[in-house]
Amino acid sequence: MRDQFNRTIAVRHQTFAVLRHLLENADRVITKDELMKAVWNGLAVTDDSLVQCIHEIRAALNDSRQAVVQTVPRRGYRLVLPSNARPRMITILAAELAAGVRPAGQDERSIAAPTPAYRKVLDRLLIEHAGHVFASVDETVLAEFAGPVEALRCANEIQYEVDRRNCEVPETKRLRFRIGVDLGYVVAEGEHLRGEAVEVAAYLQTLSRPGGICITEAVRSQAQDHLSLEFIDLGEHKLKDVARALRIYRVCLASEEPVRSPFRGLDAFEFEDAYLFFGRARAIAACTARLEQQAASGTAFLLIYGMSGCGKSSLLSAGLLPSLTRPGAVAGISLWRRCLIRLSEGPDAFAVLAAALLHSAAVPELSSEATAAEFARLCRSTPDRALAMVRQALRRAAGPARSQVRLLVVIDQLEELFTTEKQPAMREALVRFMAVLAASGLVWVIAAIRSDFFHRCGEVQGFSALKDGLDFCHQPAQRSRR
Repeated sequence: MRDQFNRTIAVRHQTFAVLRHLLENADRVITKDELMKAVWNGLAVTDDSLVQCIHEIRAALNDSRQAVVQTVPRRGYRLVLPSNARPRMITILAAELAAGVRPAGQDERSIAAPTPAYRKVLDRLLIEHAGHVFASVDETVLAEFAGPVEALRCANEIQYEVDRRNCEVPETKRLRFRIGVDLGYVVAEGEHLRGEAVEVAAYLQTLSRPGGICITEAVRSQAQDHLSLEFIDLGEHKLKDVARALRIYRVCLASEEPVRSPFRGLDAFEFEDAYLFFGRARAIAACTARLEQQAASGTAFLLIYGMSGCGKSSLLSAGLLPSLTRPGAVAGISLWRRCLIRLSEGPDAFAVLAAALLHSAAVPELSSEATAAEFARLCRSTPDRALAMVRQALRRAAGPARSQVRLLVVIDQLEELFTTEKQPAMREALVRFMAVLAASGLVWVIAAIRSDFFHRCGEVQGFSALKDGLDFCHQPAQRSRR
């Protein structure tokens, strides 16, 4: 339950069920036997259990005078509502911007609401289908409909239109929405609506996949004969403030973001797959310990080498990076920034590295000082000046609290330094910049290279003194290793 200021009022499950039954039968006298049967469903309880529930309801509603929940002598109880506060059955649609599909380079704080183009899609279709928006907070929109058929039709068209628009824009600018639709009772409180249907719809959208829709049995039963949609039964769900279990369905849509299988085959794990990645705990611990030793000695650089296909990329992306940047993983470090690159992802190594350092997960504060092209030239020609800019940007990132901050620079498949970079001067410049970063006290540098290229590190001036090799292939692995 929530009060007029949207603060949560904690009540017992049985108390809420009694209130719900009284609300559904407002202004009608409900006998004790009827309430006992509706709430306890034949379970043997004393009248004191019901009396205690009524007492809790009155306390929650501040109804000491019994103006709302009235006791009718020898008959039962009656809930009296003002004329504008009577419960009514409507359909609620809840839509929210999917958290995992924000444009690259933007975090939750930088998107206070869905971008205007996508919001126009929502607003236009809600109007076309006679939906009324009664709440719009941050990235969530709540709308009421007269019936579930039109609400589900609207939800389906929203996802279709958004998916069509996504095909016309770059991937970095695409957004998806999660939508939930429920049919149930609500009560008007001024211009807002409160009630079970609102809570359930909001819960449903959290179950939905990005680009998808989840609905209750009440919606499906009325819509299935009117809309050409298929539904997948997700089983019964029990919500905290809902007395009965709800059967929930997922609407089959082409716009849904597919669920990636945890069985990745030969695909490398990414940073976002850390929750699926396991079996390398010993290797991660060994790498972390070596890095901390290197940092303490003044050169925070680690080179991991192993045979092709042994899992170096997955270890870096889904193992070592998430482990190191986890709060409290390294004593004294409260803020981590990170970037992971492959040298072949751009016109040259410094262009790739500069673009990665200016990314939102690394040091976006640099973008106010130089463009990626300008910073790439500085990294190559004057690495000390580039480091000074990184140092100043990280200090700004630390904020007034002066948090201890570290930047992780990770280079995967460093053998590309020899396979794609043909200029020895470019190789030497990159190694020189890595050495400057690793000796800064603020940057930890990690690289991975195929073992058949490890011996070639000596060809690049300064690399032999820098590298601290850790043979990944011979790290002991647990049985669950992948």
